[in-house]
Amino acid sequence: MLHFMYLQQASRSATRDPTPREFGLRLLAPIACLLLFAFIAASGHMTAVHAGEPAPVGKTTSMQLANGLQIVVVEDHRLPVATHMVWYKVGAIDDPQGSSGLAHLLEHLMFKSFDAEADETFAQTMSRLGAIDNARTAHDYTYFYQRVAKEHLPKVMAIEARRMSGLTLTKEQVTTERDVVREERRSVVESDPLKLLTEQVQATLYQNHNYGRSPIGWSHEIANLQQKDAVDFYEAYYSPGNAIVVIAGDVTPQEVRQLAAETYGPVPAGNAASRLRLREPEPIAARRVELIDRRVPRPTLFRYYLTPSYNTASPGQAESLEVLMAILGGGETSRMHRVLVNEQNAALAVGARYFGKGRDSGHLALFGLVGQNNKMEKFEDALDALLADVVENGVTEEELTRAKAAIEAKLVFEKDNQMKLATSIAEALVVGRSIDDITALPDRLAAVTRADVEKAAREFLVARRSVTGLMASPPRPKGTAQ
Repeated sequence: MLHFMYLQQASRSATRDPTPREFGLRLLAPIACLLLFAFIAASGHMTAVHAGEPAPVGKTTSMQLANGLQIVVVEDHRLPVATHMVWYKVGAIDDPQGSSGLAHLLEHLMFKSFDAEADETFAQTMSRLGAIDNARTAHDYTYFYQRVAKEHLPKVMAIEARRMSGLTLTKEQVTTERDVVREERRSVVESDPLKLLTEQVQATLYQNHNYGRSPIGWSHEIANLQQKDAVDFYEAYYSPGNAIVVIAGDVTPQEVRQLAAETYGPVPAGNAASRLRLREPEPIAARRVELIDRRVPRPTLFRYYLTPSYNTASPGQAESLEVLMAILGGGETSRMHRVLVNEQNAALAVGARYFGKGRDSGHLALFGLVGQNNKMEKFEDALDALLADVVENGVTEEELTRAKAAIEAKLVFEKDNQMKLATSIAEALVVGRSIDDITALPDRLAAVTRADVEKAAREFLVARRSVTGLMASPPRPKGTAQ
């Protein structure tokens, strides 16, 4: 099964099982409901309840504080927990020239001293509250989150408000964390040929835009980052007017409005730095990247095509690209899997995905893992023939229906997960999309036609828009045993 986590650079990640408290609540909830039902029936007061019912999962409300901070509430009253996220409109594309990795370094430093008089560290506080917390730096944004019992929400809001305005950084902290980031690059990226390949393909795809730089930064530039660089970056971008706070969970807009006024309200507005907007020129030639590495277990191919994102596409264009990629490589019923794996035995695994959430640009990504007994040339020729057939002859109604059903199921699953729900909304808002745009997305995807998909294929599955990345181990010397 293809996992596209290799195609995205994240500085941190966290997954976990339910806490004992949550697990207990899940077990007790049905029992409690039955007991309540029996009590009401025995009392002779069983009536239908309509007024005061909780809002449906996903109901979204936006508000703004006087200091410019946008607050977004996403209601989910199924459990007494809350996911609290602070998204800053700054990421790797904002790293100054020659200082790649600065946004990522500051993400690490945000876990350092923001209160000189505190008797415990940030990590100790989160542990005491039973919170799950983490952060991530991407090209377009940096975000921090905590998942806590609802009763602890005021505390984490107060802490993030302090981090938004009161971070203090020493030279020693910057030097130490800078070394941590360099080691992270070595262990996460440089130790993995697949991630090195995707980094090189991304850098080749973007000749002008800063999307070509890895969010984690280049090692030689990370090594030169100084305390002043971090402080200046923090003061320029970490302010209420440059942030969005998203709170999803067992809360109401009225509750959050009051809490936000008490915690974030006093934070000075500050002066957010303007962000550079770059445009990638129209591609004129196909490009290739080849990585030969002894650590490569299987020959692998990546193919990227430059496209607009949801934020920059014309109406219906991004949705058509989404459906097109689901048809091509969205699972074992996709055309790539059926033709390249099952029928032609040209690959062990294949996949395709549209990366369309960027502020300024997007891309299509196609993937193929080739077996040791297969030839890379055979797979690439077969892939090119398959894509040419889609461009020339289009897709079937059955493929369209199946792909749209799979996308719909994915959106439903995301809505059922509080963290994914909050992230999907915040990720769109932070690059400039609206709540209405996000809410209407399922309907727009459902409205995509075969003609829309075929037009997108003709427009973007074009060789000159592509970068092909090939990865293999060095050839064995003659006479070497296999």
